[in-house]
Amino acid sequence: MNLNQTAFENVDYKKEGAIINLHLLPINRALVVRRAFDGLSQMELAAQLGIGQTVLSRIEQGKLAIGERLLTLVKKYVYMEEFEHDGL
Repeated sequence: MNLNQTAFENVDYKKEGAIINLHLLPINRALVVRRAFDGLSQMELAAQLGIGQTVLSRIEQGKLAIGERLLTLVKKYVYMEEFEHDGL
């Protein structure tokens, strides 16, 4: 297991004061880190994004390509831009 896998599988990294630059990660990995930092389950975030939990899981695993509209919404969430589901 490499260091990156450990950071994603163990949310204790935030307790240790680690700094992770989300802009340097692929969007699917940045989404996992951001969701863990916010303490949200996949179900909770999926509901906020207006998608199913299974869809979010596949996006986070990098197994599902997403359309431009959803990609824009995910980026707004990940990079802490104004996040309003009904705004798109």
